[in-house]
Amino acid sequence: MCFIPVNETGKINRRGGRPRSPAKEDKFMYGDNQEKKEIGDILFEWKRKYDNFFYHYKFVLIAVIGIAAILIFALVQCAAKTEGDADIAYAGTNIFETYEEADMIQAAFHAILGEDLNGDGKIYVNFTHYLYMTDYQIEAARASGEIVDVNATRVARTQLGLELALTNNIIYLLSPEAYRSISRTGNINNFMYIDHALGYDPPENMLHDEFAVKLRALQCYEYFEGINAFPPDTLVAIRDLRAEEFRNEKIHEKYERNLVMFKKIIEFKYKE
Repeated sequence: MCFIPVNETGKINRRGGRPRSPAKEDKFMYGDNQEKKEIGDILFEWKRKYDNFFYHYKFVLIAVIGIAAILIFALVQCAAKTEGDADIAYAGTNIFETYEEADMIQAAFHAILGEDLNGDGKIYVNFTHYLYMTDYQIEAARASGEIVDVNATRVARTQLGLELALTNNIIYLLSPEAYRSISRTGNINNFMYIDHALGYDPPENMLHDEFAVKLRALQCYEYFEGINAFPPDTLVAIRDLRAEEFRNEKIHEKYERNLVMFKKIIEFKYKE
């Protein structure tokens, strides 16, 4: 006859030998569940702490991520940009939607420059466009039915400020709002005195202030269709060379080339 061991609970002990005690059986059956519960509690606690941290610091995190993205974009743009004879940026509300407008602007700058300044055998002016709008301008545009990418315009504002530090652009064509925004950093003027840039005092009617010239007061604005594409209240200024940059030969050479271009824009004369 075959004897099959039965434990105290009446269940068959398949392995034979001494039956398990109820306590050991409970541990065997529920040990895995206990471990899973402990892991679940740890994960829940981490999630609670993360949710609490994100609730209190979400705007800081978003700002840090946004600034990092802008810096990466600016550095990539700088690395990919062709070394031009001059480097000009526009910041304002004009969009320049068509390739024809962009081509006319580029052609006008090339015609004004008229010479190869960096010795590469080509006449080329880098031109960068930033759609710059204040919050008031954004709301006014949206109220009139225009579609405005609010996030993109705010990113453009931040990036424009960074451009002054990165020296990607030296000559700036700016809306009055953009000019007010970046003309100073703390107590430091970001743009050069016009009389220092030109080496003489220009006519009073040409000046917006000591650091900017009115584009509409220049003959190139009347003569070139590409320059006339900018709004009439556009201001022209040249970034000042900072003290720590004087010993940087590459930046100094770039600045000197742009100073030549700036003078050509201001002094352009057409034959009647």
